[in-house]
Amino acid sequence: MPTLEERVAALGDCPAEDSIWLGGFLELSKHEPERVRQVFAAAAERCGEIWQTAWAQGKVAAFEKNRDEAADHYRSCLDRARRDDEPVGISRCAYQVARGLGLAADLEASRELYEASLAAAERAERRDLLARVHNSFAWLLRNGGEYSDALFHLGQAEQHARAVGNTAWLPSIAHNRGVVAAHLGNAGEASRYLTEAYEQSVAAGHPRAESAANYLGVVAMSRDEVDEAESWYLKIDPAGRSAYLREFGLGRVALARAEHAEAAERFNKAAEGAGSNKLVALTALTFEADAAWRGGELERATTLARDAVERSLAAGSAENAWEARRILGKVHLEAGRYDAAIQVLEQAIAPFEAQQETLDPLDEGLYFLRDRADPYVDLCAAIEGSGAGDGSERVLELMEAAQSRALRVTSASSDPLPAANLAKLAGGLAPGELLLSYLIGEDRGLLLAIRTGESRVALLPGARVLRDRVESFRSGLIGRAGDTGAVPAGGTDGAFLRKALLEPVNSWLAESRRMVIVPDREIARVPFAALPAGAAGEGEYLGESLQVAFTPLPSIPPAASLSPRRVLLAGDPVFPQGGFETLPWSAFELNGLTDIWGKRADLISGEDLTAAQLDRRGYSGYDVLHFSTHALASARDPRRSGIVLSSGERLNGEQVLSLPLDNALVVLSACRTGEGEAVPGQGVISLGWAFLVAGARGVVVSHWTADDASTARLMIAFHRELEQGVEPTEALARARRSVAERYPEPRHWAAFDIFLRP
Repeated sequence: MPTLEERVAALGDCPAEDSIWLGGFLELSKHEPERVRQVFAAAAERCGEIWQTAWAQGKVAAFEKNRDEAADHYRSCLDRARRDDEPVGISRCAYQVARGLGLAADLEASRELYEASLAAAERAERRDLLARVHNSFAWLLRNGGEYSDALFHLGQAEQHARAVGNTAWLPSIAHNRGVVAAHLGNAGEASRYLTEAYEQSVAAGHPRAESAANYLGVVAMSRDEVDEAESWYLKIDPAGRSAYLREFGLGRVALARAEHAEAAERFNKAAEGAGSNKLVALTALTFEADAAWRGGELERATTLARDAVERSLAAGSAENAWEARRILGKVHLEAGRYDAAIQVLEQAIAPFEAQQETLDPLDEGLYFLRDRADPYVDLCAAIEGSGAGDGSERVLELMEAAQSRALRVTSASSDPLPAANLAKLAGGLAPGELLLSYLIGEDRGLLLAIRTGESRVALLPGARVLRDRVESFRSGLIGRAGDTGAVPAGGTDGAFLRKALLEPVNSWLAESRRMVIVPDREIARVPFAALPAGAAGEGEYLGESLQVAFTPLPSIPPAASLSPRRVLLAGDPVFPQGGFETLPWSAFELNGLTDIWGKRADLISGEDLTAAQLDRRGYSGYDVLHFSTHALASARDPRRSGIVLSSGERLNGEQVLSLPLDNALVVLSACRTGEGEAVPGQGVISLGWAFLVAGARGVVVSHWTADDASTARLMIAFHRELEQGVEPTEALARARRSVAERYPEPRHWAAFDIFLRP
């Protein structure tokens, strides 16, 4: 290993190899930072106008935080490299100029230089440079809203870094993967990558740790975990180079806590401290407009949001432009300027529609609308508020654009789903059928209700209000106990949700026999059958008089009975000592189902309940698949959800997505199989959701850990109805009522719901 003096001496020979210049700079800046400028100024004087000296002097100026001087050196470097047609120099210098332009919000010019840098690195056959440039280019593309391309370049960066054994770049690539995942709304994946990047950067003493902490705060905010977000933002040094990120993050925390004046002050400080990072300053301006709007300063919010839109468009930042338009649309909507709101919100969602076409809805695009649902809801509200004719058709189109893209993709090749059509829906519903489609934003929600021959649109509370009420209602149901008699139907939370979600259709409910719900976000976690029957929260339960089913998007619910010919019964697993608890009622349940189905049933149980046996038997050819076992649910990472087989084996969500289900009805007689992550446009991404996407005609799932005995009796009653040819939704409703005679508390019979594939 060369000594420091040997590295300095080597620079006197004006070497062509960029690695010698870089090595000298790194050693000097590490051990004798005061000599850095002196050594490289002397080398530049000796070596003349070669690109390496300008590049080295640019690094020196950047090291000393003289950004303008560094930019001048890098531009000189690029001119010299192009003059001498030096591909390594072109790649090195174009990369540095591109980074500066990106921070200065000149995204188009930056993009051209990144592309030139990549082309030059390819020509030089330098995979180390390719790793660096692909990684940084992904950052620029993310700021421009080009997420699919950003992911491609990050994949290329990792491939090149591993090929040359440069593991030092992997934390940076992981960080950028986490950032892209955060912007795509995939909180679980973002958290994994960013936590990895944070821990590795802290261990290495790298300043990247503060950027990772910032984005971990962003992820926590997306989950409405404000205290956790604050703890991440506070890890950023208030006196360091990333202090502006700390101020911006704490501004978001203040905004979430309705501390509008403090939020605005912190956003101002963030913009002032961002310096040459004009993109952060633009984002801070947008959030300052948000704070003004939430604080009731509509005119100031209008001015700030318009300024943010114009400046974002000039910079080419699609990501910030939609955010600014979202705020401007909300301001127009609250001020009653409906036509202006419609115009700006149409502009806000246009890039979403274009971008989603490039994203896989089963992968990187699954969570894309997590933080982007509000413009769809607000646009529907503006259309309804404008009073320009019947807005139901346009509302239905917008709901279709925002809902269940994953399901549409899986249906596209073999059995395409029909486009939403209000007249067909209203004409195709049977008398007594009521279709309720929900779209929920943070600040407001929307209901489109359809029955035979008519429809109506109504505004509802948003997730900010509903979230805690839903959880409190569910907790109350699960926690109630009693030996005799029925308990009050839902208490104050049940009464609130009954009013909030169903008041607009009170007059229709009394004339309905079936209610089919298209849920969104937290709505998918509401056991509607356990809501009070009365409009004022009084009476018994909706499930006593109504059949209740869910479906992923507005459609005419299937009404035909199954007439099952083959049924697969799987359950009663065996676990080693110290594993999962045994399920004594599982054997009782399977015995009852075997008696019902007789020779039409294939049974896999006990030690035979393994992945190999299930694969050997196959999943196709069955009309009903019934699993009676433990299940695992994860609200942070739905891919970790799964059915537990004997010896602790699992059939997880990713595996389920590839099963050949042949339009079977799937019954998941296990705890919390409907639990997962509440996602805008998708409902809850759960194990049950995976079966539906894989091609099940319907899935029966549980919302919570139900009592084993009552669950077994519910399932036996349900299958008895199916065997008699009763349609699944009605069969489940009858089974609920049967079990309620013995177990009147809804925690026993309301845990299970049916989700139907359109």
